[in-house]
Amino acid sequence: MKQSTAVKLTIISIVSAMILLISALVIFITDLNTYGSIQRIPLIQLQQVLALLLGFLIALAAMVAAMIADTSSYFVQPKPLLLEEPEVRSDAPLTFEQRLAYELTFCDDHSTDISLVIAYIEDNASGLREKLRQYFQAAAFIYPYGTDRVAVILPFYGFNDTKKELAACFSTLFGSGDSPVISSCCGGMTSRNGRDVDAGQYIYEAEVSLERAMQEQDACVMCFQADPSAYRRALQS
Repeated sequence: MKQSTAVKLTIISIVSAMILLISALVIFITDLNTYGSIQRIPLIQLQQVLALLLGFLIALAAMVAAMIADTSSYFVQPKPLLLEEPEVRSDAPLTFEQRLAYELTFCDDHSTDISLVIAYIEDNASGLREKLRQYFQAAAFIYPYGTDRVAVILPFYGFNDTKKELAACFSTLFGSGDSPVISSCCGGMTSRNGRDVDAGQYIYEAEVSLERAMQEQDACVMCFQADPSAYRRALQS
């Protein structure tokens, strides 16, 4: 796996800081042995040591900045705290289409994102549904979708968050070694991304993404990444 730019900068900063610190100590100890005391060391020699120490501090600051940049890429946006109770309970007996329509409206009213995933498994859709339920727990609404597919509604999940979660989830499902948990599985994903999209359009986008994933040999999950500006222009034309 390729290291990210932030990781490379962190390693470079650590190495640079160590080199600068060791150089400063070596020069200072050498001068101290040469001149006998710190008062006898020429000012220009002390300035050289101080310059190396300053470089050491700058390298430490660069290392901290690179580490922060690296960890921020894995940050998952927390779910917003809501001051009012939803009109429809999470355990209300709604169909997939009804639940999707309600959650789309709810997330739109609260200016937050929502994602939809339609997954296909070759043999055991109910088994996949249970695995997804265990992975996402109460964060998702999971429904059977046809005979061999599963629909997953993820309120408050944006495009990047869902993409990362799906990668981790499918990696868990496939397992490792010669006995993966799931043998053949594909997924199609879409997110609202600031658009006013109805349930039908949302389902269509996820289905198109799934069909593409099923056609690609090297792609397990395909994502429909909408362009909100282009979407609004299309509505206005």
